[in-house]
Amino acid sequence: MSDIDLVKHYRLGVFLGIPVYQCLENECRIGNSDQVEPSSVAEQNDICIGGGSGEHPAILIKKIDSCVARYLKYIGCNGDDIEKSARVRLSSVVIYCGWEKQHHDEFYKRCCGFYTLFKKRMSLEGWIAVNVGEFIFHVIPSYSPLIKKWYNEECNHDDILFENILFPYSKYTGNGLDRFRIVDIENA
Repeated sequence: MSDIDLVKHYRLGVFLGIPVYQCLENECRIGNSDQVEPSSVAEQNDICIGGGSGEHPAILIKKIDSCVARYLKYIGCNGDDIEKSARVRLSSVVIYCGWEKQHHDEFYKRCCGFYTLFKKRMSLEGWIAVNVGEFIFHVIPSYSPLIKKWYNEECNHDDILFENILFPYSKYTGNGLDRFRIVDIENA
């Protein structure tokens, strides 16, 4: 059984063909369970890209507010709380769980065509964080009170640049036809 299957979770979408999950419980060990680092323990509302059975090893995304702030800053939104949240170190936001060199090489190849346009402006980890931030900001702005505040007060909502996290749309992909209710964490 995969790491993500050991914890309650929602499937939010897919990132370049890899499922994206929201953890609904604390203390989910992601990656090599024999050598779990404290940073690779998912908490409630952390996001995992991959990590399911037969999927790519997980990328654990923590501090979702920081991802959204990075996206908002990238599109030109300003504010003290945006600046502060965007300054969180990427190494504490984007965490590769149980990865080996071959996983990094395969993932880079998967991203290459999409990431190449942004390579001079941000690292791959920064690009991943900005993609997650864009998705959460536009699709689930109620993810946290701070994100909801930014959505309601701070920024233009028309700037969708990346669109690399997509909704699963088949009735066979977990959430079925009720996916929008499922991802609304306020009513979960």
